[in-house]
Amino acid sequence: MTLPGAILGNVRWQAFDTDGEPLVGALLYSYTTGGTYSTPQPLYTNSGLTIAHANPVVADADGRFPAMYLSPIGYDLRLKTSAGVTVWSCLDVEDIGQTFLATLGAELATGSEDVASGYTVLASDNLITTDAGDTTNPFIVNLQPAADRTFPIGIKHQTANALRITPDGTETIEGLAAFYAVAAAASPNFPTVWLWPKADGSGYWIGASHGL
Repeated sequence: MTLPGAILGNVRWQAFDTDGEPLVGALLYSYTTGGTYSTPQPLYTNSGLTIAHANPVVADADGRFPAMYLSPIGYDLRLKTSAGVTVWSCLDVEDIGQTFLATLGAELATGSEDVASGYTVLASDNLITTDAGDTTNPFIVNLQPAADRTFPIGIKHQTANALRITPDGTETIEGLAAFYAVAAAASPNFPTVWLWPKADGSGYWIGASHGL
């Protein structure tokens, strides 16, 4: 999985007018992303994001702003002169890597619950659970092509029968071409497997397992 790139930030922004002169006392307003510039969202003075700047942040006599830290969300920014005249506006300013990592846990838990036997994993599934009431034996979950996956796929098995995880076409799971077998569930020990797609698209690695 390739992480997205992020724009290199300027740790001390400096504002200039059209003649290249510093904008003394320039005002930087920050808002939540949406294009309406209606909901203020603060920038912060510290990396722990515990002390918010005033909004707007005010530049010094050289048009230079103090260090500003972003929350792991998108911002819309608007720069104005000290007299309140808009110099520029910019949408969707964020550190993409920071936002990605901040939401990774929620992303990995996104998926389908209590699926029936024969279920084929969707691109939107990052975690699925099998239907504890489905008595199909063996219970079967079909993987989508590894090349189509962005995140690992987690499978939590909850039925009293064995589970077979079947790779797509000629792909493999840890070298197994037919299927990967998971033991029947027995509360509170529900077998759970995390599968990582191989970079070459040939199948999946078993990244982690529990209760097998």
